[in-house]
This record gives sequence, C-alpha cells and structure tokens, in this order.
Amino acid sequence: MAIQAQAQNIESTSDMIVTGEKKGTKQTLLFTNDTGAPAMGSAILKMGTILGAVAFHDGTLTAVLQSRPGSITGVSVFFNASGSSTVDTFNVLVNGSSVWAINIPSHAAGPVICVETQPRYTDSFVAEDGIYVTFTSFGSSAASNIICLVEVMYDD
Repeated sequence: MAIQAQAQNIESTSDMIVTGEKKGTKQTLLFTNDTGAPAMGSAILKMGTILGAVAFHDGTLTAVLQSRPGSITGVSVFFNASGSSTVDTFNVLVNGSSVWAINIPSHAAGPVICVETQPRYTDSFVAEDGIYVTFTSFGSSAASNIICLVEVMYDD
C-alpha cells in the first residue's frame, strides 16, 4: 500500500530507512565556451563533461539529449568581463526555443556571477528534447571563461 504525502515535510531526529525509489532526481548540466564572446557578439556554449549524459550535434550546436521528462529549476553563470557592460544575456533553450533568459545587469570589468532558481514545472521538457545555452553580450565588454550550470529535476 502506497502512502501519498501532500506538501508535508518529513522530519527525523535519527537515521531514516527508506525503501522503494526516490522520485525526482536532480542533475546539473555543464556548458562552457573556451573561446569567449566578443563585445556586441554572441557565443554558443558547448556541453561540458557530464557523467551519463548523451549529447547530439546538429552541425551548429551541441545539446544535451534528455532521457526522461523533467523541468529546468536553476541556472548558475560565471564569466570574466573585459570591461563594463549594460546587459548580457544567457538563454537556456529547449529544442531551439528559448525557455529561460537570464539577464545579467550592468557590471564592471572582472568576474561576473549570477544565480537564479525557479519552481519546478515552470520550464518543462520531455524525453528526447535537447537542452543548450547561448550567451549574448549587448555592451562593449568581451567575455571569456564562460561557464553555465543548468539544474534539471526529473519527473520520475
């Protein structure tokens, strides 16, 4: 007999033993671009080393092929800016359609970090969808050492 818990916390003051399968596994997808992006330019980020991930390449980009349905729940970005910029944008795309744009506010030269999260099921995908990331600089600053982590939560 399965017990359904709805929006309740489970608390324990000692060790817990859980049988069955944990649903909703999380994975972090790594995307990088070692060549950087010019000022007023853009770059497609390449898939980094991801344990157990399958990627496909369509001649233009490399996307991480999803093996099961889920949601994009977090994005962390880092890059080095050569100068100040008014806005830079990271776009997370599913099958070529932007589902989440992370607008980096104006910044000075040096390291730039931005972290965003969102509720599960906001931006969903199905099995065999491809996820990839692009970066666009709208200012006079070039970017290097671009790294983007995309957190996904699977439905099962």
